[in-house]
Amino acid sequence: MDKTKFAALVAARRKAKGLTQKQLADRLHVSDKAVSKWERALSLPDIELLEPLAAALDVTVTELLRGEQLPPETALPLNEVETLVSDSLKLGGEEQAARERQARYRYFLRWVVCAVAVGLEVAAVSLLKGVPLWTYLLAAAGSGPMLAVGLGLGFSLAVGLAFPQRLPAYYDEYRVYGYNTGLVRMNLPVRLCNRNWRAVKAAMFWGCLGVAAGAPLADLAVWRLAPPEFYQAVWPFAMLALTLGGIFLPAMLAACLAGRRA
Repeated sequence: MDKTKFAALVAARRKAKGLTQKQLADRLHVSDKAVSKWERALSLPDIELLEPLAAALDVTVTELLRGEQLPPETALPLNEVETLVSDSLKLGGEEQAARERQARYRYFLRWVVCAVAVGLEVAAVSLLKGVPLWTYLLAAAGSGPMLAVGLGLGFSLAVGLAFPQRLPAYYDEYRVYGYNTGLVRMNLPVRLCNRNWRAVKAAMFWGCLGVAAGAPLADLAVWRLAPPEFYQAVWPFAMLALTLGGIFLPAMLAACLAGRRA
């Protein structure tokens, strides 16, 4: 694609349709800054945006790729080309979707294995403390570690299944510090982009599982070694702080290190 011709076509068709950059951006669910960059020939849209962009501007995908509107006499061959282009775009989208499904499946299998191991660990800790498992799960003294186990397992599953393997292209163009799936929202004081995203996702996934696995053992150690007053009054709050640190600090470290290596 010729960026200059593409930019001129997008700007001309947008104005002909009576749309502002913000209105076009809203239709495509991107920022108006992204549209501005397209029209200034500074960047190109993601491949999955070509069809909705063509529909919004009332042109064909082929005309977008060529950066010019074609005369009416080319309508028949253009329809054939358009079919080929659309099929290629759909095939690329299907391949990306298949890769995402495979990644989610691998994350889910790892989560199941770790969740079973954590469950056995919790049962063993309750036995060593000499209390029934149900009592340990519901006891006020056990609320700190059980909260950590619940948060760790819940967040790790959400990260593995809800977070994609690749971020939208505008993450590489602008400074974005969070990701929102609609159900799960994450914000970090570190820029997120495709150079560090996979490392961030993996670090948060394993960090959450580490929190879930480490909480029962830490609870057992503090119960045996610390004074009862500390265990009852301070330990639940300390466990909450350790839980939040274990969830977010690995992701922040991975974001920094992966970004520097790139």
